Amino acid sequence: MAALAALGEIEITLNSGKSINSTNLNELRDIQKQDFYSYTHIKPPKGLNLAALKVMFVGMLGRDLKDQLKDPSTYTHLVSAANDWAKRTVTLLSKIHGGYIFKGIEIVGPEQASRYRQHFTAFSGFCDKLANYTSEAKIKNFAFSVDVLNRILPAKTEVEKLEKQLAELNLLNEDISFFTTMQTIHHQKCL
Repeated sequence: MAALAALGEIEITLNSGKSINSTNLNELRDIQKQDFYSYTHIKPPKGLNLAALKVMFVGMLGRDLKDQLKDPSTYTHLVSAANDWAKRTVTLLSKIHGGYIFKGIEIVGPEQASRYRQHFTAFSGFCDKLANYTSEAKIKNFAFSVDVLNRILPAKTEVEKLEKQLAELNLLNEDISFFTTMQTIHHQKCL
């Protein structure tokens, strides 16, 4: 039965109330021994929430791939994007932890950093979960609604905006360093 669950053909509800499907098959390792031999029922998987999949694909990849679920490259693109966004978001979180000050100027205050931390943590957690949807069988158990996605996905835009802002500050810092060096060289020549 676990093989059928792994293929996304069935969902098994155990006596404990826990459901086993293609997305959480690894939880079979931790169940009670008696649950291996008895269960309350077996049912077909939830089915595809095409509206939620469209929002997720457009939000994460910039294009709607809900009609290409049989193509293995769909999941390669999705997992790659999810891993990339999770990494970028966590990296950005570490930079702005508690706020961000550039040359004595507060760019991100502690209050704003706290809001970012809340949004970015939810988004990176979502990306981590998204990286588990590696096949059509697993995406049949996509656990996010359109409403939840509409709350989580705007953080991606916040990440992009903040990354761009910090990159511009880095360029500004390089320009300042260049002009400072040139000014020092000019002063040395004049002496």
